[in-house]
Amino acid sequence: MRLFPLLVRFATGLMTKRPQWSIIPISILVAASALAWSSPARAEETVLKELTVAGHGVLEFNAPGSWKMTIRPPQKDLPSTVEFTPAAGREFLLMISPMAGPAGDKAFNSMERMRQLMEAEKKHLAPRAEEPALMIDSFGGPQAKGLFLVASDKAPRPGEYKYLIRSCVAVGDLMLSVTFLSHRKESEAMEDALVLLRGVKIRPQ
Repeated sequence: MRLFPLLVRFATGLMTKRPQWSIIPISILVAASALAWSSPARAEETVLKELTVAGHGVLEFNAPGSWKMTIRPPQKDLPSTVEFTPAAGREFLLMISPMAGPAGDKAFNSMERMRQLMEAEKKHLAPRAEEPALMIDSFGGPQAKGLFLVASDKAPRPGEYKYLIRSCVAVGDLMLSVTFLSHRKESEAMEDALVLLRGVKIRPQ
C-alpha cells in the first residue's frame, strides 16, 4: 500500500470513531490561536517528555507538569501513539502519532503534503459541521511547522468530547498526526496543547 493513502486513512480514521463535529466560530478560532502563540508564562511549570522513534531521533515535548503521558503500541498499519491526559478525570485527550515517509521522499512532510491531508480532513468533517466552512490555520516554532483546524461537535452523545483540534506537524523527517479532544471550549488545556505542538523538537538518538 502506498504511504500517502495510508496517511489520509489514518488522518480521518480517528475521527470516524469519534462524535460528529462542527466548526467553532472563526472569532473563537482566531482568539484561541492568537492566545496560544502569545500567551504569557503559565502558572504551571512544564516538564520535558520524550519519545524515541527508532531510526529518526528523540521527540521532545514540553508538557504541563500535571499531564500524564502514555505510549500506546502500534496497531495494524498505524504507528505508536503518545497520549497526554489530565492528572485526573477526562477533561481532555491529546493524541500524537509520529509517522515516517519512504526513504528519499523529502516532500513527505512538506507543507503542501500536510495541507492535502488537512483538506481531506476538512472535507471529511464538513458534512457534519454546524458552520458552513472549516478554517485551516498554520503555525511555526523553532523546529516544528504545521497546520491545524478547530471544530466543535454538533450533537455529542453523553460523555463524548465536544471540542476538537486536528493537526499535522512536521519536525525533522517525521510528520505528527495530532488529535486533541476536550469537553471545554477556550480552555487552558487547549492553549497548552497548541503551545506544545509549536514547541516540539527532535534530537539525535
